[in-house]
Amino acid sequence: YGRNNNNNNRLPPVVRSARDDSMAIQHVRVHEEQQQQGYHQNDYTHDYNNNRGGYNNNNNTVDRHYGSSNNNNNNNNRRRRQLFKNINLDKMDENKGLTALVVPISFSDHDERDVIDTEDLVTLFTATEPDADICVTGSVNQYFLDNSNDEVSLDAIVMDWIDLDDKYTEAYCAGGKSGLDSIVQECLKNALTKVEEAMKDDMDEDEEDAFTWDDLDLDGNKVVDMVVFVHSGYGAEFGGTDHYNSFYTDRIWSHAWELDWPTTLGDGIVVNHYAMVSSLHGFSNRNIVRVGTLVHEIFSSLGLPVMYDGYNGQGIGSFDAMANSWGMDGTGHYPPMLSAWTRHALNWIEIIDIDTDGMYELPASAITPRAFKISNGFPVGEYLLLENRQAKSFDGDLAVGGLAVYHVDEDATWTEEGHPEQQGWPENGKHYRVALLSAEGSYAMEKNEDRGDHFDLFRKGGRSSIGPDGISPLPFGATEAKHPNTNTYQDGVVKETGVRIFEIGFSEDLMTFEVSFDTEIN
Repeated sequence: YGRNNNNNNRLPPVVRSARDDSMAIQHVRVHEEQQQQGYHQNDYTHDYNNNRGGYNNNNNTVDRHYGSSNNNNNNNNRRRRQLFKNINLDKMDENKGLTALVVPISFSDHDERDVIDTEDLVTLFTATEPDADICVTGSVNQYFLDNSNDEVSLDAIVMDWIDLDDKYTEAYCAGGKSGLDSIVQECLKNALTKVEEAMKDDMDEDEEDAFTWDDLDLDGNKVVDMVVFVHSGYGAEFGGTDHYNSFYTDRIWSHAWELDWPTTLGDGIVVNHYAMVSSLHGFSNRNIVRVGTLVHEIFSSLGLPVMYDGYNGQGIGSFDAMANSWGMDGTGHYPPMLSAWTRHALNWIEIIDIDTDGMYELPASAITPRAFKISNGFPVGEYLLLENRQAKSFDGDLAVGGLAVYHVDEDATWTEEGHPEQQGWPENGKHYRVALLSAEGSYAMEKNEDRGDHFDLFRKGGRSSIGPDGISPLPFGATEAKHPNTNTYQDGVVKETGVRIFEIGFSEDLMTFEVSFDTEIN
């Protein structure tokens, strides 16, 4: 495993199998068993060409209108196809998983550096239980399993470390812009050339057991489903100057994007979209990258939208790894579970419509993949989603669980925060596509004051009601709390829906609440 510093020009061998001594790539099968955040969090102020820190927040490519979300299967399938242009999700469901090609790359000026052992990378991507040194809360595979209710796993084919050609130093690949332009793709194509050559050598040695590119083309469209480049430098997202005196603009920011010129490899297979992360956490140690960074970038490469603001807010923050992969404790060991909206986009959660008065029970979404939707009284594409979030799985750092109430407007953007302190709000039409109606009533995530916490969830003993006139009980010292509420605000048109969610019970694995509709308003 690892690299051979005595012969930097050699082709990298594939990773030896853990099951035998052949030179076949280790293909870790886990079907039967069961992210500091990448550059996307707005921790740092630098912003290249209003790109909000990276490629995959470019509105021309990922911030598209996905259509309204309803329970019609045809509409849902169409929405999934629009959202995930990079992968056939029906095939992913059918095959119960995906396989990632993991390509560790070492910049040419890093030949004297120690690198993360490939065995540790295999553990980080595919382990079926936590590892105290590598993935203390679980692997990328475990994150897939927990969010899909054990329906979809992640396998990984992990290459040995590839030494880039002499031209491709870390600073060259970063291009003075933290790798956030096309120069970095030269380096990736150099790596892919070496990967292809290594595959040919592998087939010459053992054609029967050799890896083929078809192993990574789940839907047969001649495009590799998932490629993750893991590089030898420190991530630019940590800012400052690293242990080797490299400024962050001369290091690579973790990101997900598409190659400007897709690369065709053996058997006519094309590599198009990819994720790229540092193998290291921080900028002055040899600790392995945290799982939060990986899951955020991997799902971005598959097509999930980035759900944080990038300018002045945090989106839904710690209630979705696509908004904050660091988790509430900031370590990256607890990337939040995907929200009900995101899991619905993946077809990993059941959405049940509520349209009649009554008392309802909702199990914790980490146990039973279920959420409620309220669209009565709202225009097309606008609705409420209700989800029971508890301190389970990757939400283990949540101090107290409760009922999350999301206000969804499929016509809105991800980047326009809205809150009561803005002039003319909510008639100014500013709000997130998916906003968490915080039980705290402070709009702290919209105002970039925090990334969310347990006070944002509804439960008995805290805020236990939300309706057209706001939340209750009132926050301490307040004489009224008109916001948030259950009124419409799509396109700045504010109307009462008559929806009231009240008598919300204690935080439990099975939470109860009542819903009523003012039929005259409705």
